[in-house]
Amino acid sequence: TPLALLAALLENRRVVDVARVVGACREVARWGEGRGKLATALAFAQAAAVADAENASLAVAVGRYARMRAEYERAESWFEHAIVLARLTRDWQAYAEAYAGLGNLYVQKGSFPRARQYHQRCLSAARRYALHEMEGAALHNLCCVAIEVGNDIEADEFASRALNAYPANNVGLVRLAYDVAYRWAVNGQFGRALTVARELKLCFGQPVDRILAAGLLARVAGGAGDESAFEDGSAEVWCLLGRPGAETGAARGLLGLAFGAAHLGEWKRAARVLRRSIEIATARNEEKVRSSAEMLLVSVEGEIMPCDFPSYAAGRAADGLARRFADALREVRAAAVPE
Repeated sequence: TPLALLAALLENRRVVDVARVVGACREVARWGEGRGKLATALAFAQAAAVADAENASLAVAVGRYARMRAEYERAESWFEHAIVLARLTRDWQAYAEAYAGLGNLYVQKGSFPRARQYHQRCLSAARRYALHEMEGAALHNLCCVAIEVGNDIEADEFASRALNAYPANNVGLVRLAYDVAYRWAVNGQFGRALTVARELKLCFGQPVDRILAAGLLARVAGGAGDESAFEDGSAEVWCLLGRPGAETGAARGLLGLAFGAAHLGEWKRAARVLRRSIEIATARNEEKVRSSAEMLLVSVEGEIMPCDFPSYAAGRAADGLARRFADALREVRAAAVPE
């Protein structure tokens, strides 16, 4: 086992098989991530990166785990280190992934201009070195940035291009569907978003993804006046809240639930959920979520639901995109069912 191999090193330090040590550390890191033990995952990922100091992909993994734990300075330093290593070793996959990691870090911190810059660099690298899956991921990430800053025209363009770029049944396609449905929720297009959110709920396996999907379902179901679907989403959020691995999406999932409750006029319930969301977001230094939750709490305490949705030209194009996503998600689920 990986731990047995690492324990044996303590007994015989003269002979070290670096490849086996790295493999064992990576396996333990994956084990930790799968069980929500991100501190363990980060520690063993860093041990692997130190053991094989010229491997850029290992440095990217350290940055990713540090970002997931909201250790932003540590994450940034490892991503930047990965970029330098990747240039030296001509590992262009890791090079593009490191830029994507930096972009996602600044999205998490709420600094969207910097996030856009890094995702554009990722897209340029993916095109230059024919990294087709990374091209889809970069377009997806740029779509997310456009959504966050309210640029509807760019978001439409990037979403369509990313949907075309992703391979069928790719997990990135599922996450893209979530992000587009979230955008429709923000713009008050609840029926369209609900069509996608119902399918999303059945596509995710990891706790962090499930709590985000459940929060989205609660939000758009509340907006659409579907109390049954809202309660399904609410129950899922609370079920997942204390589960290992869900902490990265907990504050945002609760924010979605609070929006849904507010849309249904359940003010006390919404306020209670928002206070919990603010508590988690503050502890994790998630400024964007915290700020959004605090602003909504002011409205909820006054029993006023802010409904000044941004103008959004939905039309037939958006209806068609919703159907395309729903069909694609059903294909993903069908492919996951053993024959």
